[in-house]
Amino acid sequence: MGYVKDTLHEIDDEWTPNKLFTSIEEAKNFLLISPTKKSSRVKKIVLMDDFVGTGKTADERIKHLEDDLINLGVDIYFFAWQEWKKVLNF
Repeated sequence: MGYVKDTLHEIDDEWTPNKLFTSIEEAKNFLLISPTKKSSRVKKIVLMDDFVGTGKTADERIKHLEDDLINLGVDIYFFAWQEWKKVLNF
């Protein structure tokens, strides 16, 4: 996650570490369990995964997150990437 945080911050200063979470549960806690003025302004969530096999697990987790956040009017976006060099041992 460190590489992603650094790269996103280089692209745009708005991608600060305090706006990035390392898990869906951490994001849900920020939005639902301990809501603040800051969390109430969240309208978009971008989920990133560095490996997606069949996509079944990611799909299930995203559906649960959508159900949990349905009353907040939050849009959820998901993208994944795969480093094939690591998988193929290049």
